[in-house]
Amino acid sequence: MKRFWTILVAGLVLVAVAAPAFAWEFQMKGEYEYRLKWFSRTGGTDLFGVASVQDNPPVGGPAGAAFRVGLAGPNFYGTSLAGAAVASNGAGVRIGRGGFSMWDSDAYYNDSRMTLQPVIRINPAIRLHGVYTIGGYRNRYLMNAGAASAGTPSLERYYMHQTSDNAYDTASIGSWEQFRATVQLPYGVLSIGAKDFPLGTGATTSFATRSESFLLVLPYGPIRMLPALWLARSSVLSGWQTTPDSGVKPSVFAGFIMTYDSGPCSLGAGVIWRQQHLNAAFAPNNTAALGALSPGPVGTGGLDQNLLFWEYFFKYNNGRFMLAAEYSFATLDQYYLGRSTIPAAVVGGPTRKGLSGEVHNEYNHWFIEAGAVAGPAKVRLLYAGASGPVLNDNNPTKNYQPYGINYQAMQPYEFLMFNTYGGGNQAFSNLLMPNDGHGLMADAFCFAGRADYAVASNLNVYGSYIWAHRLEAAGAFAGGVASTGGAGTGTAAAAQAWKQLNGWGANPNPYVDDGFIGWEANAGVEWKLLEGMNMFLRYSYWQPGGWFNQAYQAVGYRNGVASADAYVQGRDAIHALQGSFLMSF
Repeated sequence: MKRFWTILVAGLVLVAVAAPAFAWEFQMKGEYEYRLKWFSRTGGTDLFGVASVQDNPPVGGPAGAAFRVGLAGPNFYGTSLAGAAVASNGAGVRIGRGGFSMWDSDAYYNDSRMTLQPVIRINPAIRLHGVYTIGGYRNRYLMNAGAASAGTPSLERYYMHQTSDNAYDTASIGSWEQFRATVQLPYGVLSIGAKDFPLGTGATTSFATRSESFLLVLPYGPIRMLPALWLARSSVLSGWQTTPDSGVKPSVFAGFIMTYDSGPCSLGAGVIWRQQHLNAAFAPNNTAALGALSPGPVGTGGLDQNLLFWEYFFKYNNGRFMLAAEYSFATLDQYYLGRSTIPAAVVGGPTRKGLSGEVHNEYNHWFIEAGAVAGPAKVRLLYAGASGPVLNDNNPTKNYQPYGINYQAMQPYEFLMFNTYGGGNQAFSNLLMPNDGHGLMADAFCFAGRADYAVASNLNVYGSYIWAHRLEAAGAFAGGVASTGGAGTGTAAAAQAWKQLNGWGANPNPYVDDGFIGWEANAGVEWKLLEGMNMFLRYSYWQPGGWFNQAYQAVGYRNGVASADAYVQGRDAIHALQGSFLMSF
């Protein structure tokens, strides 16, 4: 019996000593955010017209049916570029009248989310990471029952409150947004799976962009080399309707980025290359859509695409002075196989070009930020610009396209002009960079500044100002956006006809004469109430500029008669208030 107890004790000691070497560990961090948002116009004129006109419906029609305005905001999600209403500006999310409030009232709502980030440590070399969000199950852009949706949107990341009186109705659902593994190798770290990809200033790649499926980080002193490979990713054009056998998978999707870090300096450069073939059943190459419109042979070979995306950045920060700059350039070459010409209506996007069997698209944007710290005060200045369409370029094979700057880089300076309203329908999505539901700045340049002051160690107050203007003088047709938020004039002749109808003389300029997008001022408070609990409060005031006068057809009066395609001069300012509690653990 004594021998038995000796063996048992020895076994228990062995297990107690050896087990920790083989056991896995679980760690988790996360955050809970509760938000309240309020939007309102400061007068009776919205982006799409005069609100009071909805009180004057056509004779015999239901009250307000034809000219209902409401408070403009995002209310449309489309997943296909084939439809004219979407292809007119390449956007999946649109600003429409009644987007925030159909009934000419303020928009006022609150929502919340919880995001968990678990980590499983299998052994000292291998870890599993995840991002799990408990949010809503709602079309995030369907703000009212009258708004249309052309496709299936992604799941709402925030759960909207005020949707049920029953406390035990299902409040929200959960979804895995990222799941990946990291493996520590002798020469670097290998990441397998989906992850966010912040890089440089965040103007091009940030927490809104994704790296998948393999990313290798190879450190060599101050140098990092990051080769990446994406597998079986669908074409961006397929959106959420992608199926495993859709026939639009890339044959090459790889990237290589190199960074250099030394003291206060950091710089980097890289390229991503995607080459893919889209089969003949894909909508823009569909025989039924193209056969009757093109004199060339009916194409059955599909479409080849070649995307090259370049990024360069520089950052300097010594704790007192900072300077950051980033430039990105991209080309997308499209070759329609088996035909000599392609109809302009289905290829050119906002430029309505592409009259040959091949189309070459160019994109670029830049972002420059400088700042200084003096005691409790900090000042930052910004200059940024992003390309847009050039509608008067007659080159049949070349398109200049919008290339939005990521909203997360612009967020310290603005909330309404681009983040919420996308600068006027041009930059809610594009072929190069999904933007997780926020507007971007495209076809524009801006000057901005921000001043922060630390009142206490846990309390910061700030103010910001931004001024923005269209980049391309011929980047938008007059009347190019209808009063419903959909496509308006799509040709120079149609734009001239709209101007003539509203009082311009013969042969007017078909493009918008005034490119001023507007100015916005913000004031906010960032307050650390308790350890792990922060409060954020922000007030924003945006005065839309003269660009909206001609770019947007409006609900108003023409010759004393109510009309949905009138010219309305001047847009009342829009202001908003956003508050949130963020609890991190």
